[in-house]
Amino acid sequence: MTRILIVDDNEQNLYMLEVLLSAHGFQALSATNGAEALALAQASPPDLIISDILMPVMDGYAFCRECKKTAQLNDVPFIFYTATFTEAEDEKLALSLGADRFLLKPQEPDEMMRIVRELLAVPRPGTGREPSEKGQEQAEHLQKYGEALFRKLEKRMADLKQANRALEHEIEERKKAELELQQVNRTLEERVAERTALLAAANGQLQEEVQRSRQAQNEIALLNDVLVRRTESLEGLNRELEAFSSAVTHDLQAPLRSIIGYAGIVREECENAVDGSVLEYIGRIERSVNRMNELIEALRDLSQASSAALHPDTVNLSTIVREIISALQEADSERRVTFVIADGVTAEADRPLITSVIDNLLNNAWKYSRRNETARIEFGALEKDQEHVYFVRDNGAGFDMKYASKLFTPFQRLHRQDEFEGTGVGLATVQRIIHRHGGRIWAEAKVAEGATFYFTLSRAMHG
Repeated sequence: MTRILIVDDNEQNLYMLEVLLSAHGFQALSATNGAEALALAQASPPDLIISDILMPVMDGYAFCRECKKTAQLNDVPFIFYTATFTEAEDEKLALSLGADRFLLKPQEPDEMMRIVRELLAVPRPGTGREPSEKGQEQAEHLQKYGEALFRKLEKRMADLKQANRALEHEIEERKKAELELQQVNRTLEERVAERTALLAAANGQLQEEVQRSRQAQNEIALLNDVLVRRTESLEGLNRELEAFSSAVTHDLQAPLRSIIGYAGIVREECENAVDGSVLEYIGRIERSVNRMNELIEALRDLSQASSAALHPDTVNLSTIVREIISALQEADSERRVTFVIADGVTAEADRPLITSVIDNLLNNAWKYSRRNETARIEFGALEKDQEHVYFVRDNGAGFDMKYASKLFTPFQRLHRQDEFEGTGVGLATVQRIIHRHGGRIWAEAKVAEGATFYFTLSRAMHG
């Protein structure tokens, strides 16, 4: 019986193809990523392969390339079947890797079976030759693949910007509705006062005033209903935006891992075959991808800070501080830093989220004090204006207080990237977590003398 290998990380897609192929008398084998499929194919070569492109572990492009490099698989007909890579350049790259067909999902069953039978009917030489691929060709494939992924990234980012614009529009509409409601309330209060005075003067106008009051109440109810609907719509858009951000980070990480992997392969195979400028270009690719990964992780943390459910508990902050400091010292054992940690500092908070707050603040203190040979980092709590205030203090680079308003704005940084690395998202995440705990956060600093970040927490947390 003819054996066909199907590769797709979507279970529904796998099931539909398995049913279709089985109904036409073929034996269907399945795998959820390129690595798994390559192992199956090498163990027992199939008669034909149908593969998706965007998959975890090993994507379709890499899987096809590995098949064409393997003597026992290079003559097996290969079909790309994708719903994500839909442009002419994507098809060109697929065919250049040795694929026989490039199909877009979905295909009509009859058409799909016609193509399968057509490829199976083509005689294959079966020479078992060992295809070779030079370093330059690998680099060209990597460049084409990177360009394809970049186009997808640009489209994703454009969609995100459009969603942000829609959200901003909804926020403006809500503000307008609130202003309208406030104006109506003020107008109603003026009318009630006027009607009350008229009642005292003339009981004969009582029925008319009652009717007007009822009409005003109906107007308030109508406006309240409009405000509720707009609020629900805005909340829905927020949920959609959070889901979209999560999907973007998920969709981007797999291609970025592929780019890093391919860059490593090219570096290893071409290290002694090309001049230093090519290796420098590969290094730039790797650094850029790592930077993008950091931004994606920061954006995901920012999204989770707004959407994660709160589970308040009594948390020992002093213990958390010591655990984080221990990890920092293990990562850079050469540094000499004096730590002053207050004992027994506790708080009512969500443990994972408040841990994220402390981790961000301590990492910043560690980073911005690294040029000080007598670095000192302090954690404690104090009573200020009848509030319990927590703080993290360092004697590092500090900053000019005239720029303090930018501290908690996403992607706003007070130091250059070449001075101190970072994404500009950490303090924005910290502020969101603190606000969800009903607290507030602020900072005091001087240039070259260090900075102190203060924050408060409240039992009235906002889920």
